[in-house]
Amino acid sequence: MKRESVFFIFVVLFFNFSICFGQEKTKAVLVEKMSGATSGCEEHQGKVESLYGRLLEDPDALGYIIIYGDKNDAYRKYYEEDRIKQIFRLRWYSLDRVTILRGGDLNTNQTEFWVAPKGADGPDYEQGIWDFKLPAQPKSLLVREFQTVDFDYPCYRQPSTNLYTQFLLANPHLEGQIIIYDDSIGNFRRKVKELTKTLADDFKILKNRLKFINKKSKYHKSVGKYQAEEYWLAPKTKK
Repeated sequence: MKRESVFFIFVVLFFNFSICFGQEKTKAVLVEKMSGATSGCEEHQGKVESLYGRLLEDPDALGYIIIYGDKNDAYRKYYEEDRIKQIFRLRWYSLDRVTILRGGDLNTNQTEFWVAPKGADGPDYEQGIWDFKLPAQPKSLLVREFQTVDFDYPCYRQPSTNLYTQFLLANPHLEGQIIIYDDSIGNFRRKVKELTKTLADDFKILKNRLKFINKKSKYHKSVGKYQAEEYWLAPKTKK
């Protein structure tokens, strides 16, 4: 009888051990993936909406967005992150349950959307270096464009002013060239004063690194004339 009791206890312990260590821990699931080199803003919006929909279906789940850079395009990953954040703001989606992770650089820009069920760890990824530094370049780079009409609503959105200033702060070899398309010289001067206050006073960009250019208003056959702004990064001009 004693031998049978010992055997029974051994069987129970072995069974419990098998359950505890035989079950694989729940993992995060890759639900969407896209290449930034070919994706348009409609695809960005669709992927974000899909991720958020899955989180609404599972209130205990967490979302992760991993953005990988492009070895041949230092700017692209920052633009991808800024665009995704703007879609969240545009759609009034909360980021409380979504974490944006900054991955390393690949042969092409890539963005992954993950869902981690309750109890699961976040996805494994290679953390990258995101210091906003750009290589010395002979050509100018258009970072931000703003216009008073929107030809692609609700998809078209301009990169944030904050993104532009971060590039200026991290790249002292570049200057900011801002083109203001407006027929009114009075409007141009007011805009220069406003932007100088924002960029120089609020973001601490040196005024001698900012250059403002006035051009005539743009024109489109569907709306006629309209005002616009372009924010460029360019090699410093020699004085």
